[in-house]
Amino acid sequence: MQAKAAIPIRTHWNVINKWASGLSSEVIAGHLCIGERTVQRIVAIYRTYGDVTPLPSARGRTRMLSADHLEYLRLLIRESPDLYLDELAEEMSTYLAQSVSKSLIWNTLRRMGYTRKQVRSLIVIHHIPLDFSLLHYSWPALHLNVMRLDVPCTGCK
Repeated sequence: MQAKAAIPIRTHWNVINKWASGLSSEVIAGHLCIGERTVQRIVAIYRTYGDVTPLPSARGRTRMLSADHLEYLRLLIRESPDLYLDELAEEMSTYLAQSVSKSLIWNTLRRMGYTRKQVRSLIVIHHIPLDFSLLHYSWPALHLNVMRLDVPCTGCK
């Protein structure tokens, strides 16, 4: 089955102009070679909203985090960019007084433009002579947590 082609906005306005001049849905449908139900739908949208622009799809679940919640999450990241997903989820759970999963935080961060937290090594064995005085430090101390926005670097090639 083929997908239906979208009706141009110009045609929507033609429907409204003909409807405003007093023509019936059946006559308008015949003049513009579209379905009568389509004419009725366009007129109903115009009468309700005063515009013929098709409504955005309202499919799927509503977002759990509102704009205020996203701003709080952005503030958490700005203050502590080294927080892990489980720590962010715990902070948001406390703030919202309801359970927040790591996957919700991860998907929200991706929608906000953040990439995943990456662990990068600070020591490159090939370029730095081995220093045994570092052995008393734990291995995670030799790593840096980096969280960045997906924004191109102006100084990079």
